[in-house]
Amino acid sequence: MNTVTRGLAATSLMTLFSYLVSEYRRKNFREPELLGDMVQPAVEKKELAQPAGWGIHYGFGLTWALVHRLC
Repeated sequence: MNTVTRGLAATSLMTLFSYLVSEYRRKNFREPELLGDMVQPAVEKKELAQPAGWGIHYGFGLTWALVHRLC
C-alpha cells in the first residue's frame, strides 16, 4: 500500500470514528464540517465552504501520512 492510499484510509477511518462519536455524544466532532465552518467567512460562495472543509481535512491527512513516511 502506498503513502497516499494509507493517508486516505487513515483519514477516512478517523473521520468515521468522529462521526460515530458525534452521534453518540450528540456534539459535533466532525472535523470536515468544523473546518468548513471555520473557512466560511473567507469563502466567497458559501456553498463551497463545506467542500473546502473536506478538502482541507483530507489534505491534512495526506500531509501527516507523508510526514510519517519521511520520518
